[in-house]
Amino acid sequence: MKTNSQLRRQARFGLEGNWGMMALCYLLIILMSYVLMLPVEAGAAISAIKGGGAVATNTLFANVWQILVVIAILPASWMLSVMCLRLVRGEYGSQQVRVGEVMEGYRHTNRVVFAYLAMVLVVIVILFVPIVLTVLWCGEDTTRWLHSQDIEALGRMTMKFIPCIIIYVFVALRLNLYCFLLWDTNLGAFAVLRESNRMMKGRCWKMFCLWLSFIGWAILALFTFGIGFLWLQPYITASMGAFYDDIRAEEAAAAAEPETVEEPAGNEEQPAALDVEPKDEYTEP
Repeated sequence: MKTNSQLRRQARFGLEGNWGMMALCYLLIILMSYVLMLPVEAGAAISAIKGGGAVATNTLFANVWQILVVIAILPASWMLSVMCLRLVRGEYGSQQVRVGEVMEGYRHTNRVVFAYLAMVLVVIVILFVPIVLTVLWCGEDTTRWLHSQDIEALGRMTMKFIPCIIIYVFVALRLNLYCFLLWDTNLGAFAVLRESNRMMKGRCWKMFCLWLSFIGWAILALFTFGIGFLWLQPYITASMGAFYDDIRAEEAAAAAEPETVEEPAGNEEQPAALDVEPKDEYTEP
């Protein structure tokens, strides 16, 4: 496989000439989420004015509405990943991407939403028992934090949740290719997750190192008040697309190699005898 440096270089080459347009596409997604969250903001403002008992109802409404907003922008977010993949593949040629292309993701709404919900379900099933056990383990520290805001108790709670975080990261690594597989295949929701899990077998550490290689850029983006993430996010996604294509190329090359069949040791071919005509024997006259 290619090195992570080569994958990032391939991503930069694919994004060349389209950095600004991809940043605008990500900005569009952010604006969509803000617009869709306006009812929650309006409800919070009304509750602040009225005060009293409407706060709890508004909190429940806000949580439900946030989940609906995430689902609503899923197709557009997925299409951004597909656009990054197509840029890495050079499918746009010399043309620039169109901001309106983000909306084409809504043609695949059912598949995208079902695949995402399937992934969430898998994560919940895997993490349910570890989280429950950790919550029970943190019982006393949780009580101390809620009543006295004890920083030491919060630190112990955080340390106890580290195993759950490690499990979550591992599961996320195994399933993170689902967005590209949805574009390239006609597999169903759970079949896409199984295929992503298969492709990532033995490659999780390499993908994790690829993620870590962007930490420096993320820190720099923070100093731009978050604006730099508009350019960093397509860079990360394009690098993941290059990683995905590299796996497919490696598997295709392995499948194309002819299989060598070893013959049993007992059936070794004997060397052919030399065809030499016998000389006439010498006879005395």
